[in-house]
Amino acid sequence: MEELNKPQFDDEVKALIIEALAGNKTGGGDIDSLFRLKEGFVVIEFLRCVSVPPFTSHPNFYWDYNNLDKRGNKFKFITLWNVAQKTKSKLFLVNYEDSRVQFKIIEVKGLSDSKKIYEEVVTKMNFDEFKKWFNDLVDKSY
Repeated sequence: MEELNKPQFDDEVKALIIEALAGNKTGGGDIDSLFRLKEGFVVIEFLRCVSVPPFTSHPNFYWDYNNLDKRGNKFKFITLWNVAQKTKSKLFLVNYEDSRVQFKIIEVKGLSDSKKIYEEVVTKMNFDEFKKWFNDLVDKSY
């Protein structure tokens, strides 16, 4: 019976974009969450950790991931950073795992192609702490 009450998430837009690209590789991506706060915008990108726990993982480890076609994950991070800089937003990268045990919030303070993420503020949380942090953003947004 619990399975019936489990929320269902529809990712049709992502499927549409992938189909429309028809295999064309891009350096772009989407923004997972965007909040407008009194002090400015907050951009959040969620990074699912599969083989390495969130507390251990870091986006710099995957900077040149899948770089055979010269489009590593660095382009996603550089693009997010550029958007954040141009809009005077804070950029948060959230490492998480399917088990929802560990959440690592990385506030990016400095990023470049050559230095990767070179300045950051890291906060490690459990799920309850993450829910509070995330809902605080929702509550403060307008």
